[in-house]
Amino acid sequence: MMLLFLILSISLFVCGVNGINSCENIVATIGQNDGNYKVECSSTFSEPLKITCKSKSGSEKTVIINRATLQPITNSDDGNRIVSYDGNDAVLTIKELGYADELSRGYQCATESDPNTHVEIIVSVKPDVVYEDKPYEKEPKYEDRVTIAIKFNSRTDINSVNIYKGNNTFPPICSTEALDATENPERYEALDSCWEGVVIKEFGGAADCDEYIVRVNYGEDKETSYVIAIYCDLRIMNEREISVDVKQDNQVTICEIQGYPLPSTVTWHRLQGKEWEEINNSTDRRFFINTDNVTTDTVNEVSITSLVSNLTIMQTTQQDRTEFNCSALNDFGMGVHWNFFLRVKDPLAALWPFIGILVEVFVLFLVIFIYQRKRDQSVGTPVVDGDEDEEDEEEAMRVEDASPESSGNKPVKRKA
Repeated sequence: MMLLFLILSISLFVCGVNGINSCENIVATIGQNDGNYKVECSSTFSEPLKITCKSKSGSEKTVIINRATLQPITNSDDGNRIVSYDGNDAVLTIKELGYADELSRGYQCATESDPNTHVEIIVSVKPDVVYEDKPYEKEPKYEDRVTIAIKFNSRTDINSVNIYKGNNTFPPICSTEALDATENPERYEALDSCWEGVVIKEFGGAADCDEYIVRVNYGEDKETSYVIAIYCDLRIMNEREISVDVKQDNQVTICEIQGYPLPSTVTWHRLQGKEWEEINNSTDRRFFINTDNVTTDTVNEVSITSLVSNLTIMQTTQQDRTEFNCSALNDFGMGVHWNFFLRVKDPLAALWPFIGILVEVFVLFLVIFIYQRKRDQSVGTPVVDGDEDEEDEEEAMRVEDASPESSGNKPVKRKA
C-alpha cells in the first residue's frame, strides 16, 4: 500500500452569471430607455476595460462619472486610465483593471446638461487570489495543525468569504459574516477572521481529507468559488481482517473505503482454483453488489464520507469457501485492495458445544448409576435393624463360651 500522503491542491472554477457583459467594450446610450437603467459587466484583474458614453441624439456632450464620488473620471498619472472623446461621446479606457476603489461601485454615464439622467455601469471584478503556502511534502501527523490558506491582493471588491467542508452547504466552517468566525472553534481557527483561510487545529486523518470550498461574494452580489483539496491515500477500514466467518445463509460482507478523493470504481473477485474471477450482479443470481457513499459524524462533529461496497451472497454453501478480493481505484490512480478468506460454517455449529455438554452429563450420570447398582448387589440383601441386634448378641455369646477363661481350664504348658 502506498505511503499515506497529503497534498494541498487547488482548482478554480468561476460561477457564471447570466446576462453579464464583458467589460472590454461597453456602450451606454443615455435616454435609450425611459429613465435611468443599469448595465453590468464582469471581468478579471489585469483585463482591459472600455466604456463609451453616448447620448440618444448624439448632439449632447457626455461625461463619465465615478459612481462613488460623483466626480468626473480623469486620467491617471501612470497612464493606465485614459479619458478621451470621440466627438461628443466620452470614452473611458483602462488598460489593466486593478484595485481602484471605484471598481467596487462602478460608473455613471450622463450628459453635461442633465447629470440626473444617466446610465449606471456596474463593473464586477473577480477577486485575484494568491496562494503562498507550499504543498505538503509528507502526511501530517495526527493532531498536527493544518492550514487551508487563501489570500487576496486586495479586499476592495469583496463582500464576504465563506469556507465549507466537502459538500456541506450550511453552516460554513469559517465565515467573515458570522459573529463567531468558526462554527466549531474547538476544531477550527480562523485566519484573520476567515479572510485568509482557516486552520485545522488537530489533523484527524480521514475526517479532514476532503475538498474545502471557498465561496467569495464580490461586486454587485457576484460569486466565485475556489476549491482547496486535501488528498489522502485510500484505506479499507477492515483490511486487517484476514478471514470472515459466515453461516450457510444470506451473508453481507462490507468493504468500507475512506480517503480523498473517494474511489470511482470498486470491483470484487473470488478465487476459483488458481484463477481470480470477477464478481458482479450478473455473475451469479446469488451474488448482489451495492456501492454507495455514506456520511457519518464523528465525536468532534466532523463528517466523514466513506464509500461502502456491500457484497451479498444468497444462501452461502461450502462451495463459497474460498478467497475473496475487494479492490478500489480513484481518478488520481490511487488504489487499495483487501483479501480475505470466507469460512462457511454449519448453521448448527453453535449448538454442538451445548450438545456435547449434554452428552457428557448423561454419560456421567449413567456411570454413577451403574456403579451404585453394582455396589448394592455386592453387599447383599439388606438386614432389618432388630434382627441385626439379636445376631450380634448371639455372636458375642458364642465367642465368650469358646474362650478358655469361660470354661475354667487354664492352658497347660508341656515339657519338651
